[in-house]
Amino acid sequence: MPENQDQTPTASKKVVYITKTKVKRPKSLVRTVISVLSFVVLVLTILLITSVIWLGSAWLQTYRAFTQETIVAKITVSEVKYDDAGNPYLELWYMPVEGPSALQEWLNFGGDTPELPSSFVLPGDAFRVQTDFFKWSNAGTWLGIKPMFRITRIAGDYVDIDDYNSLSHEAHDLNTGSDETWKYLKNNAEEYTWFGTAYVSSAGQNATNAERHFELIVTEDSLVLRAVE
Repeated sequence: MPENQDQTPTASKKVVYITKTKVKRPKSLVRTVISVLSFVVLVLTILLITSVIWLGSAWLQTYRAFTQETIVAKITVSEVKYDDAGNPYLELWYMPVEGPSALQEWLNFGGDTPELPSSFVLPGDAFRVQTDFFKWSNAGTWLGIKPMFRITRIAGDYVDIDDYNSLSHEAHDLNTGSDETWKYLKNNAEEYTWFGTAYVSSAGQNATNAERHFELIVTEDSLVLRAVE
């Protein structure tokens, strides 16, 4: 063997090839994920629709509760007439249409004397109707509990303040006037403000040179006289 020959054996190089293999997910897992996502979307959609319906119903209930109107009487007023002294007066016909609610009758807040059709001759060129009124709290109103009322008085009135201060006045009880129950409610209104309040509400209209017709309306918190054909 030659002296200059390298006696060290040559190491052989091993090349290791690492290949990336795609992990195949089972088709059942993909289907499960899709099903779960579909269910979640369905539930969210149902919740959204339910919320919209509930909010719409709540708004409608609130609108109805706070804008309810009840026609309780119809009133006809003659044209303005004048007596021998030249002072104005009018003739008025009052026709009850609807009485208190069932709750009010059960509580006996409406009186035990039914209203009857009435006619009056009143000094003045205008008139005014007065009622004892009980307004429930906003929660009670939202629940649809109707206000309680008692039509108590009708009176002549004047358009001009000078006539009002110088000419005669006249008023008449309706429904026998305000009873002891209503007087107590008004005199002690501070004691039950948490569920409602009692007060006097009135509405008036003018007479003209022609006969006029009105509807007497009870709203959620007041009395209204609406002119009709």
